[in-house]
Amino acid sequence: MELESHTRSPAYRMFAPVGRIVTRGPHVDPGSDLSLRAELDAYRRSATDMRFLERVLASGKHPEIVWDADAIRRSVDDLSTDAHAGPAARLLIAQVYARSSDADVRLACRRALQVFKNASADATTQPIAAPGQ
Repeated sequence: MELESHTRSPAYRMFAPVGRIVTRGPHVDPGSDLSLRAELDAYRRSATDMRFLERVLASGKHPEIVWDADAIRRSVDDLSTDAHAGPAARLLIAQVYARSSDADVRLACRRALQVFKNASADATTQPIAAPGQ
């Protein structure tokens, strides 16, 4: 049910509980259950890394003084490889880069921002399929 907030329309989410009561519970395909759990886990990891970087940024001008630089770097690295990380993650990483004076954290941020830049470039250069293909 938690994943429905990311993948279903508001109308579906509103009427789904009524359907579960009438049909005596949710009916989930066992094969899709594993993929849904993996997708939910990915959303949770991404959200955790985003919240951590938000706390890091809220802590002051030099976040590596208050927080462990390795933990900051790991969150940046995780977000850069996360397919669910969007523009908000890129903005957080850019802000961490601007505030940090730790060379390793800044390097991780630069690598992550390059990954986001390359992903954006790849998305804009994908050929558009002709209708009917």
